[in-house]
Amino acid sequence: MKIPQITAECLIALVIYLVIRKESSSIYASTFASSLFLFNPFVFFLTAVWGAPESIVALFIIASLYMIYQGRYFLGALLLYMP
Repeated sequence: MKIPQITAECLIALVIYLVIRKESSSIYASTFASSLFLFNPFVFFLTAVWGAPESIVALFIIASLYMIYQGRYFLGALLLYMP
């Protein structure tokens, strides 16, 4: 039951990594930012213990913003419509 939420959290960390990697030339900054999100105690507790489904909605919103940032407006609008 909690596998989709955990997968969504990992994908959010990947999107954070991609955004920071594009903006910064340092691989350490992007790794640190994604690790900071992924190993945040609140995120870990909310996903692993409660199994709250908010991470799936957050994944679609963050992926939508990333697609708009990349200039793919139709795909960004489609991802925002999905949840």
